[in-house]
Order: sequence, then C-alpha cells, then structure tokens
Amino acid sequence: QTENTAEPKVCESCGETFGCGAMLDGCWCADVEISADIAVDLKLKFSDCLCPKCLASLAGTKPTK
Repeated sequence: QTENTAEPKVCESCGETFGCGAMLDGCWCADVEISADIAVDLKLKFSDCLCPKCLASLAGTKPTK
C-alpha cells in the first residue's frame, strides 16, 4: 500500500468492501456529520470502520456519494 491509496477495508455492519482514507490527508468519513450520542453508540457496537452507506444510515444522514 502506498501513502496515496485508500486502505481496503470490510464494513463491520454489512460486509461491503470500501476504501478507508484515514491514513491519507483526509477520509470521506470526516464529511459525515455524527452526533456525539450516535458516535458513542457506534464505538460501543463496532471496533473498526463502516462503509459510506452504513455510516450515513446509522448517523441518520444521506451518503455523500
């Protein structure tokens, strides 16, 4: 993996493969608005990343893509 490539991850919620840009300058997930209460709940339920669809759905927002 190079520093310019999103890391392939598998969503803990649905099993979908997606790209995680946490190690890059910025990841798509930084654009998803999540309330503090929901963020705490997600951290309790999941230990790793969620795909854009699941994160947006659980955050109560619409996916950006």
